[in-house]
Amino acid sequence: MAEMRTNINWLLGVNGIVAIIFGLAALFFPGIALVSLVFFFGLFAVISGIVHLFGSLRNRAYYPQWGTRLFEGILSIAIGLAVMSFPGLTVGLFLVAVALWALVTGIFALVNASRFSEHRGLNIFSGIVSLIFAGLIFTNPFAGIVATSWLIGIYALILGVTLISVAATTAELSEYDMREREKREGNKIEIHKKAA
Repeated sequence: MAEMRTNINWLLGVNGIVAIIFGLAALFFPGIALVSLVFFFGLFAVISGIVHLFGSLRNRAYYPQWGTRLFEGILSIAIGLAVMSFPGLTVGLFLVAVALWALVTGIFALVNASRFSEHRGLNIFSGIVSLIFAGLIFTNPFAGIVATSWLIGIYALILGVTLISVAATTAELSEYDMREREKREGNKIEIHKKAA
């Protein structure tokens, strides 16, 4: 179990760092051309999908929801590649693609929160933020590109911080598991010495 947490820990951390970088780029360069914003979003979605694919396949023996993460990774890669393949997308289509990605992410976060107790609060928070973000974009897809860029940046920062928080918590649990295992093994050795 500790090995699985260590594997998932660094994958979540990488995903969180990529989300923060994407969020900062969207916040500090809101006036960038739509093509650049489309490319950065597509790249972010592909990297996020690869991290989910790799993590789910590598940890399928330990990770009960590996199939959910695998499916989420495939959808994320598909959306990212579609967006990157057509850089001339209009603002409306780009925003619909971003909203669909956020909707998928939010639904899967809430599904995981309802099925598994580990990190339930963070999954619920991430799912709700993702669904609110998707709803805001669906209700006003033709908002100004600067406002949209800021909205996307804030969302990506919240998502990145949440993922890094989960990674840090997972690392702490992994260290705790290792200490507990060492204590149990030490106790077994002491019992064997006393018995001999």
